[in-house]
Amino acid sequence: MAHGHVNNVQVSVGQTIAAGQQIGTVGMLNNGRGPTELQINRTDATPVLTHCPANFGTPAFNDAFRAEALRLNGSSTVCTVETVRP
Repeated sequence: MAHGHVNNVQVSVGQTIAAGQQIGTVGMLNNGRGPTELQINRTDATPVLTHCPANFGTPAFNDAFRAEALRLNGSSTVCTVETVRP
C-alpha cells in the first residue's frame, strides 16, 4: 500500500496491517488541503487501483472529514473520482 500526504507514519514497509489500524496522521500539505489517497497494490491479476478514503470510513469519520473539508476548503467534496488507475 502506498499513501500520500501522511505524517507520523506508524508502519513499516512489508508490515501487515489490520482494518482500523492507524498508519499515521493527516499531512499538512497546502494547510491540510492536500489530497489523501490510498493505493492498494494487489497480488492477483487485478490492476492496481487507488481509492477515495471516504468510501471506507465509518459514518462518524466521514461526517467529520466532510465537515472539516467544508471548513477548510469551502466544499465538502472529498474525492473527485471514486477510483482511478495511477
